[in-house]
Amino acid sequence: MHRTSRCLFTTAPKNPPPASSRARALTGNRTRGFRRVIDYAYTLDGVDPTLSGKYAEEFALGAPFPIDRLTARLLLPTPRRVSVRLVGRARDNPDFAPQQRRYGASTEYLWELRDLKSYPIETDTPGWYDPLPVVQISEFTSWGEVARWGEQLFSQPKAPHGALLSWIKGTLRASASPADLLLRATRFVQDEVRYLGIEVGMGRRRPNPPTVVFARRYGDCKDKATLLVSILRAAKIVAHPALVSSTHGLTLDESSPSPNRFDHVIVQADLDGETLWLDPTLLLQGGGVARFRYSQYDEALVLDSQTETLVHLSRPTADSPSPSIHDRFTLPLPGAHEEARLDTERTYERAGADAIRTALRVQTPEQFTKEILKIYQVDYPGIHEIAPLARTDDRGKNVVRVVGHFAIPDFWGWREREGLYAATISARSLSWALARPTTATRSSPLAVFYPFHAAHVVDVDLPFDLSFSPERMDAKSPGLTLAFSSDYRERRLRYTYDLLTAAHSVAASDLSSHAASVEKATEYMARSLTFRPALQDGPHWLAVVLAAILVGFCGWLASRAYRLSTKSATPRPEAGPPWQIGGWLILLGLNVAFAPLTIAYQSSRGFRILFSVAKWHALTTPHLTQHPGLVGLLIGEVVCQVALTAYACTVAATFLKRKRSFPWHFQVFSIGLAGFHMTDFVLARALSVESQAGTMATAVRLAIWAAVWIAYVRKSKRVALTFVA
Repeated sequence: MHRTSRCLFTTAPKNPPPASSRARALTGNRTRGFRRVIDYAYTLDGVDPTLSGKYAEEFALGAPFPIDRLTARLLLPTPRRVSVRLVGRARDNPDFAPQQRRYGASTEYLWELRDLKSYPIETDTPGWYDPLPVVQISEFTSWGEVARWGEQLFSQPKAPHGALLSWIKGTLRASASPADLLLRATRFVQDEVRYLGIEVGMGRRRPNPPTVVFARRYGDCKDKATLLVSILRAAKIVAHPALVSSTHGLTLDESSPSPNRFDHVIVQADLDGETLWLDPTLLLQGGGVARFRYSQYDEALVLDSQTETLVHLSRPTADSPSPSIHDRFTLPLPGAHEEARLDTERTYERAGADAIRTALRVQTPEQFTKEILKIYQVDYPGIHEIAPLARTDDRGKNVVRVVGHFAIPDFWGWREREGLYAATISARSLSWALARPTTATRSSPLAVFYPFHAAHVVDVDLPFDLSFSPERMDAKSPGLTLAFSSDYRERRLRYTYDLLTAAHSVAASDLSSHAASVEKATEYMARSLTFRPALQDGPHWLAVVLAAILVGFCGWLASRAYRLSTKSATPRPEAGPPWQIGGWLILLGLNVAFAPLTIAYQSSRGFRILFSVAKWHALTTPHLTQHPGLVGLLIGEVVCQVALTAYACTVAATFLKRKRSFPWHFQVFSIGLAGFHMTDFVLARALSVESQAGTMATAVRLAIWAAVWIAYVRKSKRVALTFVA
């Protein structure tokens, strides 16, 4: 095979300044001002020895920068046939199709491209996505042909012998079942044979003999896979190497059959009719044989003579959350010289448990603790460890639990302007999984960590009571779902987060809704907690003086009202001595006698607020009060209640003295009392506050009471004959 390529790259300022005569003399007219030209050409002539005489290659027909001219030429003997497939940005674009012609005894494929635009490579792009126009060329006609090529490459002429055979026999004797042996063999290759690749020459694709890998205890993915296959076959378990791609697994079906599409080797095993997928390069993988039903890869090519197509693999489900994080904050009273305490418990399963198990193996406890502290130091810079990290690992069930104990100095921050303490309660342990687009506009899909399911519960033990309203929020997008809720009881505040990713990536067309959901989720990842200390209290003397004046003025008006001469509501029907108080008048008299005490008691709540400096300050300071109109409502209530109390005394006095003015005063008082409660309810409802005067039911009850008794005093003969003084 022979391929030549020639590219001419040019860059120039958008509005280049005019070139001076000296510049033209130095650069020449061909530079067009400040235009820079890079012109290079190269020729490739060689054969990949690992492909058994076959040809397979792929190359880009563009770049992240503009190209003036690109030429690529492929020349091959006419009897040989290759497939040419355009992928990435070149897919379904006839501009990238090659010119094909006979050239003597050869066939020529020629790409002559000009004025190629730039193809930016955006961050966080899924590995399967090709951001550039790419051409794939392969002499392999099918995936079955690639599989047979790989089977020959991985075949081992010699059966296990020597130390390897002795180890296999010993493991067979120690194993209780084929499943037990498979698990022992897999863990041995994973944990005891170090992953190390020296991939030069034929070593790029051909594995070393299993006996060599076993003896030196290291190898790359090919070596480890071949060793594991050799052990399993010696134990009468059917096993084959399988090629996979760590990046293009989702798009292998759309690619030309070629070994170049793969970058990793795993093992397919058949145990009691069930297909298992073993990755010998994983370290300290936990769980039993059931874990091998799934794989983190999407497509595999089994290296077997019977293989004709790719095999679809199932990814592990994420039913239970991993990690499951429980943070418990124990907070001191704001302003106290005490540190807050944070106890965190993290439980990992599945691949998360494998990763943490490996990290705990290769790191010291101090290093691992620092990794956890980094998460919290964003919000709590002074956080430090107060007890050693506790770790438990159940490898059989594949559950790793880590418990840390930390202290946080200066947890509460003082806000001078608002006059309160504030703190942040954060769930940043999950924020890394919220795939965020880095730009507002994007042409490439956005990669999402999938499958992923995590939960985070934050308990906050408070040293004070909290005014609380429960919250619930769901942020959903094509890429993820975050559910949030909050709860409070017995001075414990709880925030609950549940995050579940929904797909491998988010399409460019869905990024707008995804970004909005991520922004909403991020907002709830950090919650603000505030505490307003009680102000120094004392008498509010101005209010006391004004209240005394008000009481005196209302008392004077009440005395004037008592002396007011009015006609009886009901003319006296006959002469004779006045009647004594009796009948229904006794019940009315009790109501009239207790009315001043009842109204005075109701007004005492308002006086307690007005006479307190701290409460008055909280009520009238804009950033402390939630209802600015409450001041006017409260003052109006107190003034009306003082006036009604004084007038109730007048009504009671006229009743006891059986004055002719009682019926008239009673009617005015009853209408005024019912009208006050009705008006107070309407104003309080308009301000969305709870008034001290009561509810709508109270207003209605008083209106009915007034209507009944007013009718009685106006129509009753006993009233007319009793109040005659």
